[in-house]
Amino acid sequence: NDVDDLQELSRKVLDVRKEMNKNLPLHEQALDLSLVVKKSAIEGAGMGLYFMPQQQQSFIKSGSTICYYTGWRHNFNSIKSVTDKSYVLCVHSDLLVDPGPLKEVKARYINDPLNTTLENCKFEPQPEKYRCAVTATKHIYYGEELFVGYGDFYWSNQKQSGTIYHPA
Repeated sequence: NDVDDLQELSRKVLDVRKEMNKNLPLHEQALDLSLVVKKSAIEGAGMGLYFMPQQQQSFIKSGSTICYYTGWRHNFNSIKSVTDKSYVLCVHSDLLVDPGPLKEVKARYINDPLNTTLENCKFEPQPEKYRCAVTATKHIYYGEELFVGYGDFYWSNQKQSGTIYHPA
């Protein structure tokens, strides 16, 4: 039966992608050594990412690359097999990354403040490198939490109550 063969082939492709993702090379780092994961200032958000270099007088200049949002590589077909899509980011077209299983990818801890005036960085797609650069949109000083807007598409697909998209 052709349908059974197609389903089996799809399953095998997903298995191969899963194995490939487990063996990705280490991702490039930018200012990762100056970034610390700790409880977010946003109530109920869990962990957040803070700029805390050893030299307290230093800062991140606006326009600087802070870190990279990368992870397991997916397309719109393979992402269907991911149960927790809360970390999935569309880099470009049919290229998605999921740092969910990779706790060493610090960019996964950047929260959306749901207030554009608090955002201090943005995602800049680099599809040729299977990632987005996280770039400062203003100077970021010691102890500041990093915030980026996830966009309406992300929030409209979340089921969490208590947000502006899904009131409690």
